[in-house]
Amino acid sequence: MSEGEQQPSAMGERESEVRGVWFVTAASYCEKHFGHPGLEAVAEEMPEPHRRALLSPDGNAWYPESMMQTSIAAMERVLARGDAEQFTSIIEGCTEEGVGLAFRVFLRVTTPAFVIRQIPFMWRQIRRGRGKVDVAPGVAGASVHYSDFPYFDDGRYRRLTEGSLRALVRIATRREPDVRVLDFTRSSLTVDIRYFR
Repeated sequence: MSEGEQQPSAMGERESEVRGVWFVTAASYCEKHFGHPGLEAVAEEMPEPHRRALLSPDGNAWYPESMMQTSIAAMERVLARGDAEQFTSIIEGCTEEGVGLAFRVFLRVTTPAFVIRQIPFMWRQIRRGRGKVDVAPGVAGASVHYSDFPYFDDGRYRRLTEGSLRALVRIATRREPDVRVLDFTRSSLTVDIRYFR
């Protein structure tokens, strides 16, 4: 295991799970931008029991957090070649692809503050178990605080969060937002978003 990776049993009583639609989107993005060999190369970097999450994901199923953890680690190693900024860009692309056309149209006719207020709802659509999200939207920016989610000592999870938030706000505002991690612990993360500068 590499940076920040841990066994699910280390999490305690409530396991965290990820809805399969995340893996469907990640696999689609990988294949579209890196070809089927790229997707297979990512899967080969994952433990054998985890590979099915990317190679044949079920969008409605729930997968252990460990499968997401190994998939993003493999994506960073294979597709981004260890480059943190490139990995964040890949996550942004996955998020934009996952939003879909209908939701994209909806995002563009609402306010950034409204989109920020939907982040806890979006979190619950993609995750169950560990994790809580609190938001404080403002006119020109917002603060998003994640807690009770013991993965933020893994830099990939911080970049995953940063890239996902940047893509959502970019779609809503059609501007490039300033998204920065302000603080983190093993189980919490605070992100500052400036959407109007």
